[in-house]
This record gives sequence, structure tokens and C-alpha cells, in this order.
Amino acid sequence: MDNPEKFESFEQVLFFMLKNAIKQASYELMMENEPQELSEDELEEMYEKLLDPVDEPKQLPLERMQEMIQDYNELGTFADSMNKIGFFKDTSDVIELLTKPVKYKQQYLLWVELGRPTEKDETFERFGQAVWNREKL
Repeated sequence: MDNPEKFESFEQVLFFMLKNAIKQASYELMMENEPQELSEDELEEMYEKLLDPVDEPKQLPLERMQEMIQDYNELGTFADSMNKIGFFKDTSDVIELLTKPVKYKQQYLLWVELGRPTEKDETFERFGQAVWNREKL
């Protein structure tokens, strides 16, 4: 089995963690259908059969990683703004924002148009009113 400790970069460790998790899940699914006792070598052989060989991941350029962090931070700030205007009824609404952000495209574009206001900005109240006025339509 691949050993993530022999790799140096975060991306490589993450890649092999995910690869091994997929292998394990595939094996467990297979065992539900055909339970059997297998040795460690047989398990490894089955893992290899379940997944096509995968090349080692290319390292993400530092700039792309920085963009991903900024996107994540922006999504968090947007979610916080939506929460503070009382838009989310419960945690499932927040989860929906994270899993299906396209459903919040209108609100997000409005938020960006107003300069990404937070609670301390002058345009924050205007953002809240605009979001709620659009929801009533």
C-alpha cells in the first residue's frame, strides 16, 4: 500500500490519503456483495484491480493554492454576511450554500456589486434589504 509518509509535499500526502480511502471504500463495497477472507497480499492485489494506476499528483503552483485559500475565505465571508442578515433558517441552509453555491448566485453577485460588505460596512444594511426584497418577489 502507498505510504504517504515517504512524500514531502502536502499535495502528495493528500493525494495518497484519498487514493487509499477510495481503495478501502471500494473493497468494503465489494465485501458487502461477496464476503470472503483474504490475506494482506490478496487485498493489495484486489485494490490494484479495483483502481486504475494513477500518476503521482502534479504539485499545485503556489499561486493556485493561494487562490483556493482566497476563494474559501471569500465564501466564508459571504456566508457570514448571509447569516447576519438572517437569511439562513438553520444549518442545512449553510450546508446547501457550501454544496450548491450556484443556488446563491444572485445574492452573491449582489454582495460583490455592493463591494462585499460585512456587518461593519455602510452598504451592509442595503445588501440585506436588497436580498430580502428579491426573495419576496
